[in-house]
Amino acid sequence: ELETELGLDGVEDLKELLKVLHTLEEEYKVYRTKKDKYMLFNNSNLKVGKLLATKKGFGFVILENSKEKDVYINEKNINNARNDDIVLIEMTNKKLNEGKIVRVLNRDNSDIVGEFFIKDNLFYVRPDKKNKSIIEIPKEKTKGAVEGHKVLVKIIDDRKYLGEVVKIIGH
Repeated sequence: ELETELGLDGVEDLKELLKVLHTLEEEYKVYRTKKDKYMLFNNSNLKVGKLLATKKGFGFVILENSKEKDVYINEKNINNARNDDIVLIEMTNKKLNEGKIVRVLNRDNSDIVGEFFIKDNLFYVRPDKKNKSIIEIPKEKTKGAVEGHKVLVKIIDDRKYLGEVVKIIGH
């Protein structure tokens, strides 16, 4: 539809259009749905912001470029997002300023500091940051850490939230 409306003809014009749409997507000016439809954020019930998660499981999204109040996200609407993720939210109750996370747009995969622990012969790290998600560590990636160690962890599989111990900081 865009191609026709803009009167574009030829492969080069189409490539340029897709490049511009991709740039607008990265700048969070337009949103591309799963069915490859585009819409302006301004014309939708969607907003972009940074999630500040609490240890209790709920969080607040600080909206980008906005003077609006932070949006409350309850635990069931966090949708596997983690602290400091840039997320796309849908407003579910404007009166109470509540929303739900639709998609994680950009994940903060910087190294994480946390406490190493063992449960049911599996190895985990509980992050110090406000993040409810516990990181599983494969046995061969523990670097000899023992229960109670503070460790620096690098995420190696984002979908399963697997990590590896990069450095043992101490007890």
